[in-house]
Amino acid sequence: MAGRSVGVQFHPEMTVDLLERWYTLGVPDGLDARALRAATAAQDPQRLAERAERVLALALRPPGSAPG
Repeated sequence: MAGRSVGVQFHPEMTVDLLERWYTLGVPDGLDARALRAATAAQDPQRLAERAERVLALALRPPGSAPG
C-alpha cells in the first residue's frame, strides 16, 4: 500500500440528452425519474461546468502538489 487512495466515479461526458435516455430506459429501483428530471432542470449549467472543471483539475494534478 502506498499512501492514501480515494476513488471517485463521475461522468463528465453526461449531457441532458444522455440523462433523458437513461430516465427513459429506466432508473434503478428506489429512484424517481420525475424527481431526477426536476432536480436536473433546477441546476445552473454554467455552475456545473465550472465545478466539473475544478474536480478534473484536482484529479489531474501531480502527486504531492498543493491544490490550486
